[in-house]
Amino acid sequence: MDKFMVKKATNSDIMVICSILQEASNWCNENGISNWSKEELTWEGLNKYYNCDEFYLGYVGNEAISVMVLLDYDSKFWGKIPKGESIILHKLAVRRSVAGQGVSIKMINYAKERAKSIGVNTLRLDTIKDRYKLRELYEKQGFKLSHEMTIDGREFVLYICNLSC
Repeated sequence: MDKFMVKKATNSDIMVICSILQEASNWCNENGISNWSKEELTWEGLNKYYNCDEFYLGYVGNEAISVMVLLDYDSKFWGKIPKGESIILHKLAVRRSVAGQGVSIKMINYAKERAKSIGVNTLRLDTIKDRYKLRELYEKQGFKLSHEMTIDGREFVLYICNLSC
């Protein structure tokens, strides 16, 4: 894989953000894996919870191949954690053409470095409880299970990665 870089998204990236997320979600649905609904992945659905400048795109050359959201506060999953104490990673997805090539790990590493660069020592994320392969990926990247919760009938697991080491 050529040189990989991560850039903060702009309004001109909205279509590519949705495209990457929808591609990943379609693959999950085709393979019987719980994931996001189609409505959640339209810009109208995403923009209910996220601003464009909270999205980051991973690139190889001029091609966007991955996406994630980085927040400094999340009332839905981490409401007791004060704003700015952690970085919360959401909506990590990669294009199918690069699946299995370590792009997710590069995005996670970027999130870790971004957190450290602003003086934050904790990276948090959540995933659907039965996403065992994804959970294994997160655990191999240093995330520890914090707790489980159910929201709107869906079971989630929440993870924390301490970056001070």
